[in-house]
Amino acid sequence: MYKRKKYCLIPLLQLLFTFFIISAQPKPLQFKHITSNDGLSSSIVVSLYQDYLGFLWIGTYDGLNRYDGNEFKLYKNNPEDSNSISYNSVRDIYEDTDSNLWFGTQNGLCRYVHEKDNFINYMLDKNSPLKNTDCAIFDITEDKLKNLWLATDIGLIYFNRKQNTIEYFIHKENDTTSISSNDVESTLIDKNNRFWVLTRQGLNTFDTKTKTFRRIKKTKEGKVITDNYFTDIIEDNNGNIWIGSQKGLYCCKQSDNPNKTEIIHYKHDPNVEYSLSDNRVLSFCIDDEKNLWIGTENGGLNLFDKEKELFWNYCMDEYDPESLNNESIQTIFQDHSGNLWIGTFNGGINMAPKNAGAIKSFQKLPGAPKSLSHNVVTCFLEENKDELWIGTDGGGLNLYNRNTNRFVHYTIENSSISSNAILDITRDSKNIIW
Repeated sequence: MYKRKKYCLIPLLQLLFTFFIISAQPKPLQFKHITSNDGLSSSIVVSLYQDYLGFLWIGTYDGLNRYDGNEFKLYKNNPEDSNSISYNSVRDIYEDTDSNLWFGTQNGLCRYVHEKDNFINYMLDKNSPLKNTDCAIFDITEDKLKNLWLATDIGLIYFNRKQNTIEYFIHKENDTTSISSNDVESTLIDKNNRFWVLTRQGLNTFDTKTKTFRRIKKTKEGKVITDNYFTDIIEDNNGNIWIGSQKGLYCCKQSDNPNKTEIIHYKHDPNVEYSLSDNRVLSFCIDDEKNLWIGTENGGLNLFDKEKELFWNYCMDEYDPESLNNESIQTIFQDHSGNLWIGTFNGGINMAPKNAGAIKSFQKLPGAPKSLSHNVVTCFLEENKDELWIGTDGGGLNLYNRNTNRFVHYTIENSSISSNAILDITRDSKNIIW
C-alpha cells in the first residue's frame, strides 16, 4: 500500500504545498506475495535475477530457486556432489555478457552450466585459482575485459578469467592507498569507468592502473563517512551514483572529473513528511521509467522523486492484503515485462505487476477492525471526493475513506440503523441519506 497522510487546519502556504505534493503522487502498488507456503525454499530472499531465457532465479538463506512463473526448482548444496551449488545461502546472482550465470554464496563462487543443469564450484574445481579459498561472496561485477571482481569478506578479489588467475586486494593498516576494510559489500564500474568499492568501514574508489584505493572521507556538508557501513550502489540514467549505508542514503552527482566526488547525504527525519523512511538502506533498482527504488531495513520501500527530492513510502498495512507483507527489503529487481520483484527478510517475495492498479479489492479481514465489515456488498453512494458509503448484506453500513483505505462501520449494535442487511442507499433533495 502507498502511505498517505491526511491534513487539516493548516496554514494556506502549507495547504498549497500539500496539494502540490498529493497531486504529484505516484500510483499505489498492489503486491502479490510468494512465500515458503507457495513452494519457495525460504522466505528470506536476498538476491533476484531473470536470465535471458526468462527464468527468475531467487537466492535465499536456504537454497537457490528457479521459478518459471508456475513452479519452483530447488538447488541446494550436496556435500557428496562437487557439481552442486557451493552453499545454500545465495547472496548475489550475476549474468555476464556471454549469458553465463554466476552465483556468489556464503561459501564461494559458482557458475551455472545450462547444458548439464549443474554448477562449477570454483572452490572445489581442480583447475580453479579459487580452489580452497574460504570466503563469502556478496557481489560480482564484470569489467570490459570480461574479468570478474568479487566483493568478499576477505577483501576484493580480481578473477582474470582468460589467464585463470586471481589477485587479492586487502586492507593494510599503515597504507592509506589500500582498501579501507576487508569486508567488501558491493562494487560498481560506472559510465566514466570509475571503480567504486563499498565496505563495512568506508567508501573507496579504485584505480585499476596504479592498483591503489582512494578513500572518500567527507560529504558535501563536511560530515565524516570513513567509518560508515556501506551496503549497495547503483548508477542512474543521468550518471548519478546512489550509495546505501547504515546511516542513510548518499548521492554523488554526475561529474566528468574522476577525482571529484561531491557526496550529498539524505536521511530519515521524523519531522519531515516525505523524508527517507529508514536510515538503513539495503538495496536499489532503476526501473524502465528511470525511477529510483530504495529498499530499507525496516522502513519498507521508497520511491525517490528526483525533481522534488521527495521519498514516497510503500509499507505494510494490516488493512490491505495487497500491501507489502514485510518491511525489510533485501533486494529489488525489475523483470523483462516491467514487473517489480521485492525480496524481503521474512516475507518471501512481494511482486508488483507493471499494469496493476486499475482494480483494487477490499474484503473483511479477521483481526482488522477497520477493514470492510462484510464481504457481501450490495450498494454504494458517494459522500464526497474522499468518502464512499457501502452497504452490505449482514455487516451493516460502511463509510470508506479513500485517503486512509479504512472503513468505519455502522451497525444495529452501534448506530440507529434498523438492520445490518443494507439493500440500497439513496440521498433525497434535503441531502438526507436513506
